[in-house]
Amino acid sequence: MYFQHYGLGDKPFAMAHNLSFYYPAAHQEATNDLCYSIEERQGLALLVGEPGTGKTTLLRNLIRTFGSDLCAIMVSDVSVTDSSLLSYVANELGLPATDERAPAILKHYFQEILLAGRTVVVLVDEAQSLTDRQLRELHYLTNLEFQNQKLVQLILAGQPSLQSRLSTPSMEALGQRVSVRTYVKPLSLAHTRAYIRLRLQIAGSNNPDLFTPGAVVKIQGLSRGIPRLVNLICDRALVYGYAEDARVLDESAIQEVSDELEIDEPSPGPHPVPDSSPLEQRLSAIEQKLDLLVEAMERGGFLQAASSDSPVAPYPREQSREKSDLDGGPYGGTEPQPRGEGARIAGFQLRSRRDARALLKKE
Repeated sequence: MYFQHYGLGDKPFAMAHNLSFYYPAAHQEATNDLCYSIEERQGLALLVGEPGTGKTTLLRNLIRTFGSDLCAIMVSDVSVTDSSLLSYVANELGLPATDERAPAILKHYFQEILLAGRTVVVLVDEAQSLTDRQLRELHYLTNLEFQNQKLVQLILAGQPSLQSRLSTPSMEALGQRVSVRTYVKPLSLAHTRAYIRLRLQIAGSNNPDLFTPGAVVKIQGLSRGIPRLVNLICDRALVYGYAEDARVLDESAIQEVSDELEIDEPSPGPHPVPDSSPLEQRLSAIEQKLDLLVEAMERGGFLQAASSDSPVAPYPREQSREKSDLDGGPYGGTEPQPRGEGARIAGFQLRSRRDARALLKKE
């Protein structure tokens, strides 16, 4: 509809999952944690995030990152019935099996995969919707070992209610098996700005400032940094701009869209990540204030806005298998830090609280 109006070759804010538009910086810390869990064969990892924060996209990109090194089974459309999860996994692998035979068949198949030098990973999306029986079947997978190592690496992704579910007495045994627990957090203002620019650039736009700074601040407030809502608001804004023959979308355009979609801004103030420590809550509040300060300085011309190609893709995995807090891990960052040398302050980018803590330890 609006492609020619904005000079686009593709729809930049489609609601469907599309790895061509993936913004890795949004999930860098969680990706590092999950890659570590897989490579170190930690057994069970938990990925938690609010609806719309990009958990499914992260899992799909994780599979793409490892490529043929993995035998990956993505479980994302199991109906909320008491059907056997193990027989579902077996059928997904082309191994027809009854509910009774599935455990033995899968164990033998996974042993062959491991002997071939590959890693078996079962990724369960929307895991908070699984039945108690299905969760007990996953507990069975965490018990499988072969040649003194975990036979299956399991990643459960779900909404915050998943954590509460695993804390109940009936699921305590499975909850105790979680060795890596990581979170997908909403986008900060800076990341929201970079996210919008990246998607416009990939879609063919030559105008990284199609959304004005004020519009981006408004989008951030309305969406609370949730990518799904960012996409919804931006897409509707493009339709509105096309209808109004506008080439640039400002704060008033976003207000029109929010009225149409009946989305209200949350009350002002920091919104700490659930289950975070008091220190992390304080850091989160500081990050939000810094985002607003940077935005104001960009408006006043004191800073040059980040270019649309600023988001950085993860390193190729061949460069390093060693997990490092300082350079963001082998799966992301700007440039590999020289081994055996401390990070220099100049040029060192703090992309996460983990990076900040690592730098403080160095100091």
